[in-house]
Amino acid sequence: MQELMKTIDSILQNPYTYLENLSRSKPIMGYSCTYAPVELIYASGYHPARIIGLANNVSLSDVYLQSYACAVVRTLLEDSLLKKLDFLSAFLFLHTCDSMQRLSDIFRINLNFKQFDLILPVKFSSQTSKDYFLDILYDFKSKLEQDQNIKMDIDSLNKAIQTYNDLKANLLKLYNIKSNNPEALSYSDLSKIVRTSFIMDPVEFINISSQIINKISQNQHQSSKRLMIIGSICNHPVLFETIENKNAHIVWDDLCTGTRFFDELTQIGDNPLQSIADRFIKRPICPTKHINPQYRLDYLKRKIEEYKINGVIFLFIKFCEPHAFDYPDQKNLLEKIGIPSIMVEIENHNIFDEQTRTRLETFIEMLGE
Repeated sequence: MQELMKTIDSILQNPYTYLENLSRSKPIMGYSCTYAPVELIYASGYHPARIIGLANNVSLSDVYLQSYACAVVRTLLEDSLLKKLDFLSAFLFLHTCDSMQRLSDIFRINLNFKQFDLILPVKFSSQTSKDYFLDILYDFKSKLEQDQNIKMDIDSLNKAIQTYNDLKANLLKLYNIKSNNPEALSYSDLSKIVRTSFIMDPVEFINISSQIINKISQNQHQSSKRLMIIGSICNHPVLFETIENKNAHIVWDDLCTGTRFFDELTQIGDNPLQSIADRFIKRPICPTKHINPQYRLDYLKRKIEEYKINGVIFLFIKFCEPHAFDYPDQKNLLEKIGIPSIMVEIENHNIFDEQTRTRLETFIEMLGE
């Protein structure tokens, strides 16, 4: 297990090096959002790689972005301007929020990446939006075929779907093991494994994650402090260690660097693109999408009951408006059902300060034994 985690750590510490090496054998398409149809990208011959900016000090991007743009957008642009992403052959933008849409325009005007854009529907509840979703997937497929000079048939698409189903199924197994036996695997390691799945060759990742599953204990062991973390991108191993050092355990999350990526598999069938579209509508939606006003509240309540959650941590990147708008209703729900919560806002998703650590430790102590 230790050796396997060393491999995971090595890739996460140097993700661009891993991808640059991989780019010598296949073209890399970067993307930034879990709504990217990775199966379609993979079937086309590209390696899909989720790029989460690494820059701690942001300066070059200030020329192009307002100071209130979130850290995700700012660090991604910073790394691009520093030419750290030159190993990419293409980049896929999904217009999930105003800042990301603005970033797409900046890339198109100022950088030399081959660029694709998917303008996703916001509402998933109407038949019109579902039809539109399917249309843009067909359009994207056509553009990929033209770009790669290939033809993706049903078999090749289903093969890609099965590969990513296997990858996501392994992640779900790891989360369920963690929920049943919180001490079997630290959430810090679990988060690292998930984030590595965004980068690695999927077949290679399936192999290493299967080995990890076989090596960790799957015995039942409950914990009195069972937490759920909610937010967008979370890249803070120190935060997780702070929590678990206080004998508390994150046993589920609602993160786009967590369960939103792998929850719900894609059906194998005669219309793979329809299956991909259906899966995106069935998976837990993020605050940039809408089904009905009660949807995310019902999801939160259901997961609290299912995983016996007794405390919730909202971890928000500063200036992330979709999550900020979502927060008041979720907080009110938690107050009504008697679940304590804390909201932590971080300006740079790679920085974790002492004030935040103290607030978290105090919150966990208040949960009791």
